[in-house]
Amino acid sequence: MAACARVGKTQEAAGNLETAVASFERQLRLADELSAAAPMDAALKNALGDARGNCVRTYFAIAERRAEADDKEQSVAYLTSCLRVCVEAAEDAADTSDDAEGGGLDDLEKGTEGKANHRLGLAQLAAGRADDAARYQERYLELSERDGDDVGVGCALRALGEAHLARDAVDEAVAALERFAAMESTGAAARARAHCSLGRILLKRRDHARSVAHFERFHELARGLGDARLLDVARVNLGVARGVATEGGFIAKVAAAGPGSEAANVESLVSWKDSRTPIEGVHS
Repeated sequence: MAACARVGKTQEAAGNLETAVASFERQLRLADELSAAAPMDAALKNALGDARGNCVRTYFAIAERRAEADDKEQSVAYLTSCLRVCVEAAEDAADTSDDAEGGGLDDLEKGTEGKANHRLGLAQLAAGRADDAARYQERYLELSERDGDDVGVGCALRALGEAHLARDAVDEAVAALERFAAMESTGAAARARAHCSLGRILLKRRDHARSVAHFERFHELARGLGDARLLDVARVNLGVARGVATEGGFIAKVAAAGPGSEAANVESLVSWKDSRTPIEGVHS
């Protein structure tokens, strides 16, 4: 085991990550076999934890490198292996008895399983699998809530909103983003962008009142931040949303007057105008 670890770390330091992870995987197999044969041996439990940590660290690094090279499937594959190791570590930690010599498993860093779910969810979304992406972000959210990790909760909600949008689950996306936008522990800039996204989503659904409310909040936060560009975007979006909301109210009044062709013509004209109205976007 020690020899495998030394070779792996030497290769890792040289940037040969695929070679390094092969050594770390051998280290992990040996540690797993020995620990299974002597489950109460604290030294072997710690060796198993060390092997898992080496694999997880390297899996993350290779997945990032593969993503940068636009090799989406390999990124997903390495992150899937990473999550598997994290889940095994969590299960072993839960099963370890309190009276085991040495205090049980040398656990991975707290939050690693959640991070693996998050990264895998992002990779699945990049690969075009929005349903899988949402499932992994849901798990990340669950783990972050369990651990009282507000930062993790916020990251999960934002990613979950994006995944739900990609799978055309607009109601679920809005729910996730509204929850994120309401988190006072989250930075004002991030919340401003969430309100902008919500305003745009709801405007497309012709939910004018809620759209305007989110753009108003976006404008308020942008003004408080003193970010000139963000404030310009907020002004444009709020103006467009208020204009569309006014037009929507006008159409409703015309339509209520009777099912004549005039109402249909007015609605058609405004819909055409809406399709040509630019909505400014904000990217985090």
